[in-house]
Amino acid sequence: MNTILYEHRTLVCWGITGVVGLLILLLIAQPYLARHAAYDTEIERDSQLVNRLTRIVESKEAINDAFERFDDEGLINLVYPATWSANQVSLDIQKRLTEIVGAHGAGVRTVAPINKKQDGYRVLGVRINFSGQMDQVMGVLQDIEASKPVLIIDDIDIKSMRSRARRGQPVQQSAQVQLEALSYVLEAEGGGQ
Repeated sequence: MNTILYEHRTLVCWGITGVVGLLILLLIAQPYLARHAAYDTEIERDSQLVNRLTRIVESKEAINDAFERFDDEGLINLVYPATWSANQVSLDIQKRLTEIVGAHGAGVRTVAPINKKQDGYRVLGVRINFSGQMDQVMGVLQDIEASKPVLIIDDIDIKSMRSRARRGQPVQQSAQVQLEALSYVLEAEGGGQ
């Protein structure tokens, strides 16, 4: 075996030099290959971000169209202005309801404000108790439903009241109504009123 190595020593030296050179080259290239893999990961993340931003830019036109429709159709009038305090909204709801009930000739018995928090919103409104003829009650409910800013009738209880008929006239059906009319307002940053 020594004779074979001795005869091919130049070839063996070149082979060992090549293997050592290849190992040195791999040791030098390894950090560059690792950096390349990290760059590929960064590029993938950046491409996902660019895709999201591109979709946002593409949806900008749809957002602008929705805003114009919101403005053109007067949808801003369906909610209370964000600049109003909870007390202003609550007093406005109380005033509107008592005016609606009074305009239909029904009698207001009690009015109690409602002010509570629910899922990041402030629920404002009133619990009102009134009575009147059935047509008056129906008119009040229709006006509440059609009023702007929108009020939500959350809880309603209608009880029939006894009425006496006058001679020769039909019996007028009277009702006593207790309802909660509410509006939802986005809670302020500090949670204040």
